[in-house]
Amino acid sequence: MNTPVSKHPDGALSPSSSPWLDRTLDTLERWLQHPVVWVVLCFVLSRLVLEGIGLASRDGYKDLIDKIYQWFLVKQVWLDIWAAWDSGWYVGLVQHGYDRFLIETLPDGSPRQLNLAFFPLYPLLVWLLKQVTGHTVASGVIIANACLLGAMWLLYVYGRERWDDAQARRAVLLLACYPNTFIFSAMYTESLFLLLLLACMLAASRGKWMWAGVFAALLSATRVPGVSIGLALLWMWIVQKRAGKVGWGQFGWLFLVPMGLVGFCVYLYFHAGDALAFLKIQQQFSRVSQTPPEAVWKSLMQGGTDDIYFTIYYLGSLCLAGVLVWLRRVDELLLSLPLMLLPLFSGEAATPLVAIPRYLLVVFPLYGVLGWLGSRRPLLFWCLALCLATWSGLLMAAWTSSLKFVM
Repeated sequence: MNTPVSKHPDGALSPSSSPWLDRTLDTLERWLQHPVVWVVLCFVLSRLVLEGIGLASRDGYKDLIDKIYQWFLVKQVWLDIWAAWDSGWYVGLVQHGYDRFLIETLPDGSPRQLNLAFFPLYPLLVWLLKQVTGHTVASGVIIANACLLGAMWLLYVYGRERWDDAQARRAVLLLACYPNTFIFSAMYTESLFLLLLLACMLAASRGKWMWAGVFAALLSATRVPGVSIGLALLWMWIVQKRAGKVGWGQFGWLFLVPMGLVGFCVYLYFHAGDALAFLKIQQQFSRVSQTPPEAVWKSLMQGGTDDIYFTIYYLGSLCLAGVLVWLRRVDELLLSLPLMLLPLFSGEAATPLVAIPRYLLVVFPLYGVLGWLGSRRPLLFWCLALCLATWSGLLMAAWTSSLKFVM
């Protein structure tokens, strides 16, 4: 029996397809073209996949977890997988507040680690939501995921205005599947930091300098590197001033940038007796002072598996940042480099680049660079996205099994 054929608009003949299937595919394509649908879909699918991997690894590696896992903050496993490592510090902050004394000792005489090293905005937001939910970890995870969803939308908006629509969509996809992206849904500050970072840059690019200053102040109350955004903002103000788009009146809003940090220092002075307690306490977390070149060199020389992985990750990220020079995105370069260099001034003696993949997650211009590269080599981009998503899934399994190299 002959197969029915139909003509395409260009005159070519092809086997006829089901009208229902055609309508369904057309509807799906139209839906995916809508930016809100794209952002929500990337968010929901990536979180569901990571949740499934986390639950499976908790069940599959139960013997390993029973030996080395230290947390178990809540009974619900589906929720507990998002609360490990530093999440315990934020739970303690929400429930008990900041420690009062700069120096305390354990029974053996060694100094006790204190929570004065952790900045206040995220735990404050979690505490506020806890007044409604009555659950600390659930509140922390809700805040983290709400910030992530907001950050993904702002990344799309920023990318559409500064790059183009296709690059913006690719950047959102990469943010959803990048290695260590599970941190954005965990009880950590990264998703809040990224949300404020994007909000600040977007406001500044639109000439809304009051809002840029407010978001920058909140950023510096989230983590120390937040103050480094002042360099990018200064450059953006200079560019707009030369173009006659802003006056000296808007320059004053830049003085808000360090106000979050200043406010925390004032609080520490009256609460713990030392405005710089958050810095002085770092030694109790095995942190040592170093320069970025020293950190990279020591990491290479130590030669451990963790060190090699962190070094490759860091140097590869620096290469991506270097592409910003080629693209002449000076403001994004001035944003990225301080965020990439500052964490290296204080690292662990045993693992100089510890946690560097987590710190670099918020450097969103890197997603834009990969999105730009994807516009030149689409097939290579999708292969890269698949590899990154696979690696992200493996890291999620390691995170829920308490393996430190994921941090």
